[in-house]
Amino acid sequence: MHFAVESARFFNKSNENNIGKLIYRNNVEANLNIPSGSQQQYHLEIVSQQAVAGIHIDSHQPVSTYQVVSQIPSSMTTPQLAYNNYHSEITNRYHGNSSGSSPLFRMKESLIGMAVFGEGNSRHSGNPALLSALNGFIDVLKKYFLPP
Repeated sequence: MHFAVESARFFNKSNENNIGKLIYRNNVEANLNIPSGSQQQYHLEIVSQQAVAGIHIDSHQPVSTYQVVSQIPSSMTTPQLAYNNYHSEITNRYHGNSSGSSPLFRMKESLIGMAVFGEGNSRHSGNPALLSALNGFIDVLKKYFLPP
């Protein structure tokens, strides 16, 4: 997905609400609109918004406090559940709520669960989806964040 600002449309009085568009990989265009008039704050409307898998990285990351993972989650069955746990913590914080756990804690908890239940052993057959998600996470770390 890429963002294209269309300044000509922004200054066009007949369409002053449209400030740009997002173009997704599937070539669907989503218009970015703001309310008319001058305001200090406004809600950005994304018309024809598509779902994009990923995580939100805030430009002003709140300070994270260390939290011990004292229990290994035994109910993790899919990578989607791990993502949902992480994402719900972020969503809750933006709405002024908190479960007492940080998004980073949920990520650590999920990674530990993937490591424990993904590989398998003589007593547990393993979960290939969890192992694949864990290995994918490690690959991204190696490619983008760790020195060669």
